[in-house]
Amino acid sequence: MKTDVDYEKELTKLRRQQLDTGMQLREEIKNLGNKVTDMNVVIETLQQALDRAKVSLKDKDKDYVFNHSAKWASGWSLKDYDYNI
Repeated sequence: MKTDVDYEKELTKLRRQQLDTGMQLREEIKNLGNKVTDMNVVIETLQQALDRAKVSLKDKDKDYVFNHSAKWASGWSLKDYDYNI
């Protein structure tokens, strides 16, 4: 038969596991936030490169280079995406 001390030990073990899980989840959320930030920097950098290319291309080449997807990518912004998944 389990004693009060045994139950306390089990409860302490469960609380530690819960704390560890919470810390792991917070760390994972932080890492995902950093990845989102990094991806947004890449997107903004590529958009700036597209803008520079648009200025330097001849008019006849612009339609070829700036197809529908390039125009979409140039205008994309973080506010266009809903992170509430």
